Amino acid sequence: MSTIEKNKKILRFMGLKPKMDAPDSYSFSDMPWFSVNNSSCDYVFDVMANNIKYQSDWNRLMSVVDKCLDTKANYQDHKKIEDALIGTSKNRIENVYNAVIEFIELHNDDVELIDKLNKFTQWYNQQKF
Repeated sequence: MSTIEKNKKILRFMGLKPKMDAPDSYSFSDMPWFSVNNSSCDYVFDVMANNIKYQSDWNRLMSVVDKCLDTKANYQDHKKIEDALIGTSKNRIENVYNAVIEFIELHNDDVELIDKLNKFTQWYNQQKF
């Protein structure tokens, strides 16, 4: 998976998305670093993922780590992030970044499963047996 694809996962997890200014006009501003405006929401999201440097900026990455650790997940899910944070590797930011991506993927799988279970429960409760 490319860095841009990983950053898109983080952006979605963080709830960041292009703002619709008008019909067919989307924008995102992260001043003073970058700003983008275009008629394509997908293009703006791609620019966001390319320019927001979670993979190399500790300040940006730590806001994601905080959100991960604030989620209600089991200890094992958080442990990989915590282990990467206290590691002594030269590639520590890369290790934390990858642990965050793994956490988000697990979290998204859990959310999807819970959503399916909720839909099934709603359906089941509406059945007249």
